Amino acid sequence: MQVTERADSVLAFFKARGFSKTHIATLICKRPSVLVADPKNRFAQTPIFCTPTGFQALTLSMFYAVSPNIKILQESGLPKSSIAWLLRYHPSTFITSTNQFSEIVEEVKGMELNPLSVNFVAAIQAVREMGKPAWKGKLDTYKKWGWSIGHSGWA
Repeated sequence: MQVTERADSVLAFFKARGFSKTHIATLICKRPSVLVADPKNRFAQTPIFCTPTGFQALTLSMFYAVSPNIKILQESGLPKSSIAWLLRYHPSTFITSTNQFSEIVEEVKGMELNPLSVNFVAAIQAVREMGKPAWKGKLDTYKKWGWSIGHSGWA
């Protein structure tokens, strides 16, 4: 395949997946090497999240490791942008068993935080990073101060 044909196939690949001209231009400016990649081999198996701050791509092995936890978040109503933010800034949040991750998400849901809010995502990350005993200790302290669970999500 000629270089120009490959570049055209890369552009067609991203257009077919709903990427805007602006997002495609941003991607090419940040990573010009994508224009010579074979989209069938390089991108087709790689989930790519497009966010206002850029693109996050998962390698296939990383995707298989975290995809059950991503699915849990999607089923909980989190927008793709929030999931992409967690993957970009706190990827270790996803590195846990599916059962434990599901328990964390259910615990955060029990706090009656809106899945569309930043607090919901921050609470998932905090519970995952601190562990349940430390998180429960903090919540108990906040309750002693008269704060509700909703307020402690801010702290």
